Amino acid sequence: MDSSFSHAVSRCELHYAAFRAAFLTTLDCLLRDSLEPSKSVDDSCGFLDRIPFLSSTAPQIQLECLFRTWHRPADQLPTLIDQCVIYAATEMLAELCKAENQPLLAMIWQGPRTLQTAPDMWLLSKIRAFQVMFPTVAAIALPCRFTEVRTEQRMQAMTSCDMTEDRSYERDMEGLIRLLGRWRMNREVLVNTGDLLTSEEQDILRAFFEEHPRLFE
Repeated sequence: MDSSFSHAVSRCELHYAAFRAAFLTTLDCLLRDSLEPSKSVDDSCGFLDRIPFLSSTAPQIQLECLFRTWHRPADQLPTLIDQCVIYAATEMLAELCKAENQPLLAMIWQGPRTLQTAPDMWLLSKIRAFQVMFPTVAAIALPCRFTEVRTEQRMQAMTSCDMTEDRSYERDMEGLIRLLGRWRMNREVLVNTGDLLTSEEQDILRAFFEEHPRLFE
């Protein structure tokens, strides 16, 4: 097999595994929040918490972002939100690898797709190699620092990244900020998730939202 083709397959599989990791960890967070809401206030929860700027995003909104990015058309350029989702999902998978969470890694690999990339000792290195290939890593990291710097420093950082004139970036940043204030998700994102979730996982998700319809718009 051509090595470049094999590498492309590996990247695609890592992308898929990362989204599975993000889904399973955030679903667990959502279920725990519903059972013990008083404890969720202080706990870091959901895959988007890998990006501190987005750490206050409600778990159900995190799932909406995950599914929207997963179903983004291949010919459509990823937005900043898409890039944050992909980066946070791969970081979530990396954390599970570092923690050697074999039960959860096994669940990730038991999804609807059969993967050739194994959760072996090289997986973390593969994830890190995948992450550095993002063309806009600086744009992804910048929102993380926004919670730690003053307004004038933010503008200097944006200027250094040549983003002050990028209106699409500004719109994306506004979109990220809006995520923090949202609570109700769009139910349409739950449709056609069979390529990412198992039938059992879809049933769990469906049953949860049937019990908590207030989480829908």
